Amino acid sequence: MPRRWVISDIHGCNRTFKLLLERLALQPDDQLFLLGDYINKGPRSRKVINTILKLREEGFKVRCLMGNHEDLLLKCLEDPLLVPVFNQQGGKETLKSFKVKTVSDIPTEYINFFHSLEYYIELEDFVLVHAGLNFIDKNPFTDRHAMLWSRNNRIIPAKIQFRRIIHGHTPTKLNTIRAALKRLKNYTISIDAGCVYEAEGMGNLIALNLDTFELVVQKNEEGMQLPK
Repeated sequence: MPRRWVISDIHGCNRTFKLLLERLALQPDDQLFLLGDYINKGPRSRKVINTILKLREEGFKVRCLMGNHEDLLLKCLEDPLLVPVFNQQGGKETLKSFKVKTVSDIPTEYINFFHSLEYYIELEDFVLVHAGLNFIDKNPFTDRHAMLWSRNNRIIPAKIQFRRIIHGHTPTKLNTIRAALKRLKNYTISIDAGCVYEAEGMGNLIALNLDTFELVVQKNEEGMQLPK
């Protein structure tokens, strides 16, 4: 039976990402949803994108959302004044991974990939988004800023047909994620397990099976000094 897997906030941790993919043992009929923040902070952002592109080339069904870090990178192309902010958010590591000095030097194929990213995915039983939705708006699917940056978990379930929101963006301890998955009336679940953080309960990249709520957990294996 085809499976539906969701992963978020890889943040340049390609070794960890590939180890997690090996454990999933994806099949051609499986679906893989990636919820953004592929770049920054970790040391191998370019290789993360290469891994995603290779999965697609091999025929795997992969859909990718925009994260706030990809959005910030694209905005730097329009407004160089944002470059210091990008660098402070881990952009220096991304540029190093591409062996370039500025965002404008990143090869076109990668910029095109960033431009191709979706903002949300509606499934029959779930809504997938990087950060969250703005339920103050009549239509919560119109506020792109909220989709990339929101940390407000107050939702109006009726506006999304009582589906659960699966998102990243907000680093969450593993035990908290597991507890959230068990609460049937919890309409919003973060699967950002803080892969690039050393804080207790974090330092993990996880994959969630949307059909069984099985979690596959992979500890960070980048060999990097994790910030607390």
